[in-house]
Amino acid sequence: MEKKYSKNTLEMDKLSLLTSVVALGYVVAQFLETQSRMVKLMLFGSPLHFLVDSQTIMILVVTASAISGTDMMIRSHVLFKDDHSNIRPYYHCIGPILVVVIMGLVLDSWPMGIAWLVGLLCGMGFLTLVLITEYSAIELPVFYSDRIRLFALYYPIGLLWLFWLVNIQVRAAISATAAMVIMGLLSFRFLYAYGLSDSRSAKNAFVIGLIIGELVWVVGYLSLPPIVVAISLLLVLHISIGIIRNISEMVSHTHSIVEYSLITILVISALVMLQIV
Repeated sequence: MEKKYSKNTLEMDKLSLLTSVVALGYVVAQFLETQSRMVKLMLFGSPLHFLVDSQTIMILVVTASAISGTDMMIRSHVLFKDDHSNIRPYYHCIGPILVVVIMGLVLDSWPMGIAWLVGLLCGMGFLTLVLITEYSAIELPVFYSDRIRLFALYYPIGLLWLFWLVNIQVRAAISATAAMVIMGLLSFRFLYAYGLSDSRSAKNAFVIGLIIGELVWVVGYLSLPPIVVAISLLLVLHISIGIIRNISEMVSHTHSIVEYSLITILVISALVMLQIV
């Protein structure tokens, strides 16, 4: 008799395979040694030099694996099989890509040891939560509980990206461009989860990303702590998404007002406390 597996068991197998490949890739990167090469480019008339080594190559390989694995998971969803013309699997790859890349950059800056291993385990646990949430958020508009989980998972990732970009102290043009792309992708994912069309989400996300990129360029000339800058820019992202969402719906919900007001108050309070400290 043919052995049958439930749908949930099959998806857990795919999830385990994907996370195992990502974890194995970053472990192998610590022991893999290849000849490093300096790549020189010109960006906005300024010379740009960056080093391509084994860690860089492995981050690209792991990112490609995350894209392929997430796409495979979304395509195996029953809703995708019933309505594959209206579901875009690659939109669900945005979050996992940002998680995998920033995790690789952070781990690459740490020496191999207990702290590195704990960071890897925490990162893999976080990635697992992201993949599960993306799998459950396939139906549009995304349910309120799934949308809250998306915000709860991707806001820390956005904050970590902004902090990392400000803290590495590269040229303003480079950090601003990277911030524009990353925050634009996050904005697109949030707006698309609210049920906006992909074209409207892309247009509004481009504007939000452009605003944050310009702010990163400006604050690069100010002597502000990186965490203060990162939290402030994340607040701009949050308020911008809230404004676009409410304008699109043309209604005012009580829970939306409470949600955005509380987060705004918490962020401002955190900024005040950081300035005092």
